[in-house]
Amino acid sequence: MFKKISIGIGVGVGVIIVLLSAFVLKTLNDAGQFKSLKFHSDYKTTVVTLAGPEDIVIDYENGMAFIGSFDRRASIRGEKAPGGIYGYSLRTEKPELVNLTTDFEAQLHPHGIDLYISPSGERFLFVINMGGTGAYVGTTEGSTVEIFQFVGGKLNHLETVSGSLIFAPNDILSVGPRQFYFTNDHVTDDPTGKKIETYLKLPLSNIVYYDGNEMKKVAENMVYANGLAISIDGKKIYASATTGRLIRIYNRDTITGALSVMKDIGLDTCPDNINRDTQGNLWVACLPKVLSSNSYVSDASKVAPSQVIVIKLLDNDEFEIREVYLDDGNGISFCSSACPFQDRLLIGSPYDDHFLDCNLKE
Repeated sequence: MFKKISIGIGVGVGVIIVLLSAFVLKTLNDAGQFKSLKFHSDYKTTVVTLAGPEDIVIDYENGMAFIGSFDRRASIRGEKAPGGIYGYSLRTEKPELVNLTTDFEAQLHPHGIDLYISPSGERFLFVINMGGTGAYVGTTEGSTVEIFQFVGGKLNHLETVSGSLIFAPNDILSVGPRQFYFTNDHVTDDPTGKKIETYLKLPLSNIVYYDGNEMKKVAENMVYANGLAISIDGKKIYASATTGRLIRIYNRDTITGALSVMKDIGLDTCPDNINRDTQGNLWVACLPKVLSSNSYVSDASKVAPSQVIVIKLLDNDEFEIREVYLDDGNGISFCSSACPFQDRLLIGSPYDDHFLDCNLKE
């Protein structure tokens, strides 16, 4: 009797061990940890010092890059770490960083940012302002959206938008002077809960639309919703699912803001922010080994590979993917944004102390 029970327990434990081992191996494989990487770059790079340049957007008409900066590592250590939005002119021979938000009196912990240009040429910058520690490993309670107008070389603050649906915000996409979409990359603000969602790849994150008066969820069931971009005609929205390893394309109702799934573009990497160029191509900052990125967040002495891919959308819903940059992490670790301008490419990272200003090799 006892022997049979012992055998049964042994078999049960063995099954559990096998299942756990299979889960761990699948997690490591999905995270790219077994992937063999061949590092290369179509660009020669220049390092520009700036703390935590997580997101970058470019005004293509004026050649001005807007860069969100926040020293997340200092914040995690409990130190005062003011953030800001910096301007970086791409039309000058030796561009300099200029803090455009010196007059903003509240705390500013920029995460996702986006630029809206009205039909009359007015420029509005939208900023996810992270509450709490403002870091991936901390809480984001109290996060808001700040709306600025860019006038006379400065960002004038117009409005703070808050709401119960802004609970784990990541990226933002502006579609009007007060209208925007944003992603909540997790369903919880609790750091432990976030880890559970991430590692179990739970499809709980969402996209929220603000019409200038109220917020509503317009897309759900995503695995780590992250970056957002919009088509040239405004009728499609592109959203990255980081640990879901895909770009989801939505049809957009331009009147109501409603989204409906059109198709998924599966990737062999983990996508972060998306930037669309003037030809409609998607430039995606990617994490080829996402667990290495998590280790880098915890320990600045480590590095994490960075990758940039370009997705060219073709007719008949087809597409081509081209890799233009793959670095072991010594150039830049945990890249989160890749923004092209003519023959240049700006690459940012949330936890590095610099971004890369890259020029296409001849």
